[in-house]
Amino acid sequence: MAEDRPEDAVKTLEEGVGLAPTVWRLWQLLGNIHSDLERYQDSATCYRRALECPATDASSIHLNMAIALARQEKHAEALEALEGVTEEACHLRRTAMTLDLLNSLGRHGEARALGEQALAVKSREEQDNASMAGIYAGLGRAFWEEGRQA
Repeated sequence: MAEDRPEDAVKTLEEGVGLAPTVWRLWQLLGNIHSDLERYQDSATCYRRALECPATDASSIHLNMAIALARQEKHAEALEALEGVTEEACHLRRTAMTLDLLNSLGRHGEARALGEQALAVKSREEQDNASMAGIYAGLGRAFWEEGRQA
């Protein structure tokens, strides 16, 4: 049954982390599925466990932590989690998410400044169109919200 598939994934990944508790990718994926299922306390536990593993991709884990926090509308905490996203490969995604969170917190001026800065320095060879679209959307929202407050 299709509706049982997420639970099958949880069971499989729980078995996996039981057998290989130091493999961060298993913990992160289990955290992602818990987040998708709105089991945020479980997802947070999984992300913490992932960060404790050797040779982790801390940027990826922190990004997923921020996504789970944003889903809970814990925008300030999500911004804090994004501070752990330091890999250059995640820069555009982090910027797009930061813009969205700043706007959600009513910090439209900061969002506008960040968006303008990001677009001023973006490489013409950027391949992450989804993140670039998020930056444009965040900047547009910041302009719109600032205009409504004036």
